[in-house]
Amino acid sequence: MTDFGTTGSADAISTYPQVPASSYAFDRYMTPRRWSSFWHQASMIAALKPQQVLEVGVGNGLMKLLCGHMGISHTSVDLAADLSPDILASALALPVGDGSFDLTCAFQVLEHLPYQDSLLAFRELCRVSRRNILIS
Repeated sequence: MTDFGTTGSADAISTYPQVPASSYAFDRYMTPRRWSSFWHQASMIAALKPQQVLEVGVGNGLMKLLCGHMGISHTSVDLAADLSPDILASALALPVGDGSFDLTCAFQVLEHLPYQDSLLAFRELCRVSRRNILIS
């Protein structure tokens, strides 16, 4: 894991509601509706045929496994170190170059940010994507 910090105020970033790792316990988190959501996300990724995916928000890590199964390189970014992201950083300041990934995605992430910050995160997703962006 690489810790790149953030460009925003540490105080402001720390006030964002973080989903605790315990929320991703299989018996509570993986409902039939959630499985369906993962299926739709994975099928959209597969249809776009990316070679490299950047996912903002680790969640339970299933998307990384699914991408690996499809032969797609997957890099994760999250603020929560206990979720073991590949890159520990804010969605507001992704520490990668412009156009670094074929696809960037954020699934059930942007709603956890204040509206203005969600727009900044979306701008970052656009900046680092070469081709496509998926959000839900």
